[in-house]
Amino acid sequence: MELWDILDSERNKTGRTIVRGEKLKEGEYHLVVHIWILNDKNEYLVQKRAEHLKLLPGFWAATGGSAVAGEYDSKLAAIREAKEELGIDLDTNNMTRLMSIKRKDNHADVWLVRQNVDLQDINLQAEEVSEAKWVSKEDLERMISSGIFHDYGAEYFHNIFRVMRRCLSCEIVKGNTETTGGIILETKYFHAHQDFAYPIPGLVILASKRHIYSIDEMYEEEAAEYIEVLRKIRAAQRKVLGIDYVYYFYNEDTTHHFHTWMVPRYSWMKEFGRSVEAVRPVLLYSKENMKSEENISEVKKAAERLYRELNKK
Repeated sequence: MELWDILDSERNKTGRTIVRGEKLKEGEYHLVVHIWILNDKNEYLVQKRAEHLKLLPGFWAATGGSAVAGEYDSKLAAIREAKEELGIDLDTNNMTRLMSIKRKDNHADVWLVRQNVDLQDINLQAEEVSEAKWVSKEDLERMISSGIFHDYGAEYFHNIFRVMRRCLSCEIVKGNTETTGGIILETKYFHAHQDFAYPIPGLVILASKRHIYSIDEMYEEEAAEYIEVLRKIRAAQRKVLGIDYVYYFYNEDTTHHFHTWMVPRYSWMKEFGRSVEAVRPVLLYSKENMKSEENISEVKKAAERLYRELNKK
């Protein structure tokens, strides 16, 4: 017998439980998880629901199910569901909660897992799943439009598809891409490089190695190291490049991998304004007007000086 914790509209536990299959009262919700596993080929692992199921029989859909009573964290429910339905042990170090949605009678947490899985290693739960396969973005779009894949809605799939874009930070971590000038600092959880797309000496991008979207997704040890690395880079900027002021920012509405910009404030930037509103015009100006060989050479020299300072024994 499977029990569910009953939640209110704000995801708070009401103290009541019901048996799976019982009808929820108006204003009652339970917790649901969806799991999207994305491999290095930019393919999602999807599954076909068993034909005898009452809900969406024979439809292709995301892996998932309901959290059981006592599962206080949807991550635990996602780990259990993937093991039960596919026989997969999820890589917990590469799990990111992509979004949370309040639906008619449930709160759904959608989890992204970056993991390679051999189809031969999958052990399907026959009671729930009849088939599993890897699909590309184009495959998934065709399945949705043809009506054989459950349509979770346009906004939902917008978030699912956006993470299928090539992630530069992940490519750098894997060693598939080298940055111009190389990495200036690499730690257990982060890497930093001079961004030559915006050729301003000492402009540093600090990115997490793990694919996350927001600072609140960091583990405690990552958060602790993040602050220490920021401090270390800032000290090096001041010491070897004479940078007195720096703007720090990261944005969650457009970025696809957590990174922090450390943008130096130089005297020539005053014509663009005196506050943070000047940052974007400065970046655009540098991108369009500062790519001369002489300036690029200066940027490389700055990156080399930062590297030596940050990596000295």
